[in-house]
Amino acid sequence: MKRFKNILVVYGSAPGAEDALTQATVLARANRAKLTLIDTLQPLTVTPALIKERRKRLERAVSHLKLDGVAQASCDILIGTESEEIITQVLRDKHDIVIASCEGGNIIHNTLYGNTAIQLIRNCPCPVWLLKPDHSLQRGRLLAAIDPDPERPDCIPLNTKIMDLAASLSASYGAGLHVLHAWDVTGNDKDTLTSEVPDATREKLLDKHLTLHRERVEDLLSGYRLKRDGHKIHLPRDIPENAILNTVREEKIDLVVLGASAGAGFLSGHAAETILDAVRGGVLTVRPAVAAKEQPAEILEVA
Repeated sequence: MKRFKNILVVYGSAPGAEDALTQATVLARANRAKLTLIDTLQPLTVTPALIKERRKRLERAVSHLKLDGVAQASCDILIGTESEEIITQVLRDKHDIVIASCEGGNIIHNTLYGNTAIQLIRNCPCPVWLLKPDHSLQRGRLLAAIDPDPERPDCIPLNTKIMDLAASLSASYGAGLHVLHAWDVTGNDKDTLTSEVPDATREKLLDKHLTLHRERVEDLLSGYRLKRDGHKIHLPRDIPENAILNTVREEKIDLVVLGASAGAGFLSGHAAETILDAVRGGVLTVRPAVAAKEQPAEILEVA
């Protein structure tokens, strides 16, 4: 089954646009998907000459895509606030992933693209892949951050979507797959650990919970055709943010796939800035499913 059917790539004038298009092209060919290129212009800067210039660039790229094996390629120019226009486009044409470039450095506070990136993470109804310029996932390393907690059934669809995306990208790019689940001791055992107990008892409790969480992860992974030696499981006893950052550094991860929701690997505020800046290639964020009639959250300005 092809995971991606309708890909949207932001192909503007910012650095990294060509990298975003390259990654999108790989996905479109591997999935025989429709690929739409968009460029957004601010109303105050729009002139007929600028629109003509940008449209010619888009149409030239579409022509190259069709020669490169992407039969269903098209383009459009959107005028308005970038994040709002992208989200409106996603809702209108029902795209299943957005691919855009994030400029290097301090991404979240970058004045050219940071606000758009944050608004897409917070409000875009489909997965958002934010990648850094001059970096490819081809033959790289991919990390899926999951939280298979049976006491949180609302997280099941989100975990499944994260793994669907990670497994599909791993196959499309020949990337090594790492799966991370951060955990801690819960219930009465947590109270026991805070008291003075023998080391043997402490180790026994930790092993018990580690085994439990490993079984939960393996149960989730059993639904995927993963090679026995083709993936690596990480089970650190830590909070998700720290666990993700440590694994990214230790394993030289190129892309993190995670839920934009606490408990399934989260991305908000300072954590977002830290994780985005730490990853070499970028992040792919997934929001929890929303009701069919639910609208995206109000888009707020980010200082």
